[in-house]
Amino acid sequence: MKNKIGITDVTLTNNRKYKMTTKCYTYEVTMLVQILAEDEAIASAQLDEKGGYVSDRKVKLIGTTDLDKKIKPAK
Repeated sequence: MKNKIGITDVTLTNNRKYKMTTKCYTYEVTMLVQILAEDEAIASAQLDEKGGYVSDRKVKLIGTTDLDKKIKPAK
C-alpha cells in the first residue's frame, strides 16, 4: 500500500513489516507536436488548452536518486 510520499509497506516471509522507499527518476523529454489550425494564434491557444498530436518524442534518463538506500523496520 503506497502513501503520499511513495513509501510502500511490504510484508516479508517472516511476517515482519518493512518500509521500502522508491527512487526518483529524472528524464529529459524532447517532443515535436503538430496542430491543425487556421493560424499560429489559434494553434498556440489549442496547444495550451488541449495539446496536440505528438509526432516525435525522445526520452533520455538524466539520473536516478535513491530516496533512502536502506530497507528499515517499520515503526
